[in-house]
Amino acid sequence: MNSLKSVPSEVVLCNTSVVFMCAFIKHALNKTTRWAVHVFLTFVSVCKSHLLADLCLLTLVLSWFKGLVQVSEQQKIIMSEWKNMSRDVLERQYSPSRWSHRMSADDVIKAHVAALKSGTEKARAVTQTLLDVPYGDGEEEKLDVYVPRISSPDVPMLIYFHGGYWQFLSKDESGFLVVPLVQKGVVVVAVGYSIAPKGNMDLMVSQVRRSIVSVLQQYSHISGLYLCGHSAGAHLAAMVLSTDWSQYDISPQLKGVFLVSGIYDLQPILSTYVNEPLKMTEEVALRNSPSQLVSRLSVSLCDVVIAVAQNDSPEFRKQSEEYFKLLVSAGFKVSFEDVPNTDHFSIIEQLVDENYHLTQLLLKMMGKC
Repeated sequence: MNSLKSVPSEVVLCNTSVVFMCAFIKHALNKTTRWAVHVFLTFVSVCKSHLLADLCLLTLVLSWFKGLVQVSEQQKIIMSEWKNMSRDVLERQYSPSRWSHRMSADDVIKAHVAALKSGTEKARAVTQTLLDVPYGDGEEEKLDVYVPRISSPDVPMLIYFHGGYWQFLSKDESGFLVVPLVQKGVVVVAVGYSIAPKGNMDLMVSQVRRSIVSVLQQYSHISGLYLCGHSAGAHLAAMVLSTDWSQYDISPQLKGVFLVSGIYDLQPILSTYVNEPLKMTEEVALRNSPSQLVSRLSVSLCDVVIAVAQNDSPEFRKQSEEYFKLLVSAGFKVSFEDVPNTDHFSIIEQLVDENYHLTQLLLKMMGKC
């Protein structure tokens, strides 16, 4: 007691305030928020009673606590199951243009379409093409084929399925990635399909599967068949991977599947604006969700690459991560590419560049790098 009396009361109370603050920080970092708040309120009570707490220290704690709450809310959105999200939050998660850091949502879409059109025009100007090759009777059931000028006995074929949320774009903007591939001796095929509202999900999946059958019948001399898709196109490519080919009297030997920023579980978008033209029911969404079909797959020898943009939304990233884990668990040879400094659109646009990481990876998959 004598030693305590010799210490000024200001020092004792200041030390007490520091202890309270340290306890608060410790528990907050451990995410025991309720206890952290209790300690914080006790600290404030001491400050009020004795008027000796350091005002700067209190300001620091308040500022830190505000930041903690903001981070906690963001983590809550990221970690929540989609079923627990409000419609507004879910629609933001599934609006890729709202996550780009390069420009506004409207501008990034306009720039994306312009980039695809420009790249396709260039490809058609410098490459031999066979345009609007039918693979079925439907108006949109056509292929654009880009052929290397130099023939070779080793001719891999890449089939590309475009994105656009199953309701935008077409094969006519899908030749942008051609030039670096054709220059290496790869045949590239861009597939058209009936987007919504004219087409529905069952029809689109059927069309891309039938496009594979038609291609193999017309180009039986190819050395290997590879698939690539972006966004909705990645979903369609994954559905091709999930096909029971016994229904088609053919057994395509897929050697590689390249999936870029795709959706592999359609259930989260059922209540969003994306589904308004698609009009999917839960039953339709389930039977057309690649993540729901992995257990039915026979382990394939083909390589699978799942790529996602650094600035894709948390839900888009989660879709890719979870599908990757499912394929790994099923025994597939699959790799995951988290591409830095890209968003949902630039990750695919940059395939025009031969030196781009994903272009090199795609060429390597086909033995052309």
